[in-house]
Amino acid sequence: MDAARRTVEQLRQQGLDCPIVGGAGTGTFQIESTSGIYTEMQCGSYVFMDADYARNLDVDGNPVSTFRHALSSWQRS
Repeated sequence: MDAARRTVEQLRQQGLDCPIVGGAGTGTFQIESTSGIYTEMQCGSYVFMDADYARNLDVDGNPVSTFRHALSSWQRS
């Protein structure tokens, strides 16, 4: 985020407008959505919300609840 912020600022200093800053992702959505730098979020894996994303924790150490599993399956034993 710091590199993106510096790049946008350097562009502006050169007189180049940068109205769209795309980036971020599902795994870092909570942090990057509040950064103030991104105008377009490129999250996508949340659609599948695999087990790895379900293990992500927020800043307080709690499971991230922004996204939910779209589908679950269990194997019968």
